[in-house]
Amino acid sequence: MSEEKKKKSGPKVKFLTLERVKERSTKEGDCHIWNGPWHRQGYPMVRFPQTKKMRTTYSVVWELLGNSVPAKGDKAKLTRTCDNIKCVNPEHIVLKDMSDVMKAARQTGNGCMFTPDEIRAIRKEYDENIYHGCVRNLAEKYNCKEGHMWSICNRRLYKWVK
Repeated sequence: MSEEKKKKSGPKVKFLTLERVKERSTKEGDCHIWNGPWHRQGYPMVRFPQTKKMRTTYSVVWELLGNSVPAKGDKAKLTRTCDNIKCVNPEHIVLKDMSDVMKAARQTGNGCMFTPDEIRAIRKEYDENIYHGCVRNLAEKYNCKEGHMWSICNRRLYKWVK
């Protein structure tokens, strides 16, 4: 075989830089919303060419800033100050202690804290009025995130109980 046939063809590997991340995101307010691939849970993902593995985009941005990413089992977690899971703005990415993250999640609840009686009332209203857009309408009515309302209506384990 000739030397030309032995060479692998294909796209050249482009190393990820902060500029490339910025190019693949759109600015919405202070946030930079990722336009690339997504994890099914909504996290922005990117193939990090240096390791050839899929990783969350904000963890790659954190590493490109010269910081070390916490290892699995570490008591620290990368999170965003804007609480927008789609944001990859380097200024919004922070490293927090896991206990602080959980404490903030319990305290805020994003307006979705309900008593068990309210949850029963929501489920009854959902069961009586099943139609397209019901979850969205209930979320607006109760000032709640649509995903949280879906969890209540579909009888999933719901952690935002007063």
